[in-house]
Amino acid sequence: PRMRAPDGAGQPPASAPASATRAPGGPVEAAARRDYDQERPAQWRGSGVGFALVGAAPDQVRAKRERFAAIDRTRRTACGGFEDHVAAPEAPGPWRRLEDRAKGYHCATGEQMKLGAQDNCEPLELGRSVCDTTHPTRPGVHLAIERIGPFRSVGNYDWSSLYMQATHDVARLEGHAFGLNMSIVGGLLAPVFASGEVIGYPPLHIHHAHVYAYSNHRERVAKIPNGTFDQHHIVLQAHGDSECLPEHGGLACLYTELEEGEGYHFFEPKSGCSTDFEVNDLRPRGSEPLEWYFEVLIAYRIEPRPQRPVTFIGLNNPPVGNGPATYLMPYDPSSTVMWYEYKHEILAPGYLKNMIVHSHQTIFDSIFVFKGPGVFSAIDSYRDAKMLPIVLECHRNGTNLEQAKEEILAAAMAAPNSELVCEVSKPGLQFECTEAEPGPDDKGEAKSESRATMGGGPGCKLYDKRVQLNCRESIRLDSGDSLTVVAFNRVRPHPGVDRQSQVFRERNVYSSFYAAYQHSIFRGDFVADPGSPFTPPAFFFYPKKEDVSDRPYQGLQVSLVGTCPATVSLETHLQDEALLSYFGRG
Repeated sequence: PRMRAPDGAGQPPASAPASATRAPGGPVEAAARRDYDQERPAQWRGSGVGFALVGAAPDQVRAKRERFAAIDRTRRTACGGFEDHVAAPEAPGPWRRLEDRAKGYHCATGEQMKLGAQDNCEPLELGRSVCDTTHPTRPGVHLAIERIGPFRSVGNYDWSSLYMQATHDVARLEGHAFGLNMSIVGGLLAPVFASGEVIGYPPLHIHHAHVYAYSNHRERVAKIPNGTFDQHHIVLQAHGDSECLPEHGGLACLYTELEEGEGYHFFEPKSGCSTDFEVNDLRPRGSEPLEWYFEVLIAYRIEPRPQRPVTFIGLNNPPVGNGPATYLMPYDPSSTVMWYEYKHEILAPGYLKNMIVHSHQTIFDSIFVFKGPGVFSAIDSYRDAKMLPIVLECHRNGTNLEQAKEEILAAAMAAPNSELVCEVSKPGLQFECTEAEPGPDDKGEAKSESRATMGGGPGCKLYDKRVQLNCRESIRLDSGDSLTVVAFNRVRPHPGVDRQSQVFRERNVYSSFYAAYQHSIFRGDFVADPGSPFTPPAFFFYPKKEDVSDRPYQGLQVSLVGTCPATVSLETHLQDEALLSYFGRG
């Protein structure tokens, strides 16, 4: 069955029970906003000349909306007629069907996906269609668009996936730029209906979507030297917290574009780019199939070298758990801290701007970025030789988030030549609240990371949105400079997440199924100084292994400690056939 775009598609779904009263701004929402620190005063620690709220000034919001509207009109007119193309792929028109198919999966539950999509989920053979047109306002800039699908999701937080770098030469850039010098200047990654309408969150949550510099891994390693085990050099990205709150631009934030004269520079590419994504359908269990496609739009220019070469740089927390830049935390109420250091040693001198943060907002508290050579060592003694992240309630005979925050930030600020350069003071969240109690889908089960993105208490659903950053408008980085990222998290109470609950007793409490998954990723556009020889389009950074992992994990993974939150393991250990069978049934 095929469900077309409903009225109001791309907007929050009317998911409240018929008997419930939607109550924006009512007492239930007010309580939820307090619990998730939305009423926390915006008392920025960084202030004065050179600080600004990133992307939030009225003229910036207006410019984002105008850019998105122009791109949206172009892609839906010059690349219109997609529904006719689907019905008759060989007919003349702006769209061209590719012979090679994309391989993906549909997983009914997060548990199935974690057990392995190849063995537990429905394999998908997906169509690929491309369209080429020109930028509506920037002469010489081309738009390469690919739509992959169709997907048919059914709600209940199912997973529709295209696995890592599974699509070679996305949008067929290789054919346009093979052997030439090219600059990517912008892009859009989003689920869309066949009409081209972008689908917002809710109902569809972008768990992640990436465009990787160079399709061929060997070419990527040769042109972006970096010794990490995970060559995750991303030039375009979207996540659940990429869309803005309505007052800060909403869907318009999914389209990113560099300033005139700037570009992510690709040197004589031989392999185009590759992509991957995972999308969740948040509609209730039993919803009718929703048909949609995933669109990758890349704005590019063929040119010898941009006037100002830009590197999309990703500073990533250490991987302490499952997946790149992922760490695990207990899922009953608790707080944690994670920090890591980036040393500017590989890229040329320059400055960082257009900063963004990626973190799961319902378990997020705040993040601070310091510049200075002594910050990391000044705060690192706080962990007492224990491995990060630290569960604060279990540290030094118990502490709380605010106490730890003040002590750690005071140590960072007191370090020689320390400078606070960026901060986020509270989660970025959109609330959908009613006065009704939650339905059966909202309680009585342990929520994995996929459920964590929804969060909320009785009568509320929460949706991640882009956080508000207060940063230096540009952060100067010379050779040897250091940035230290300090992230605080807080897991709020969730219905049914209780060590005494039946779910907790039935499931393996030492597995990642009963854990909160978090990232504390700091990204931005790095503009190298004029004449710099090494300016890759993307750069992915992990801390050195010895900085993060050669420490004991507090001893918490071997036993439950009565005075501390329930513990989690660093890996998923599902050796028991009964457990495998249990999770396999979803």
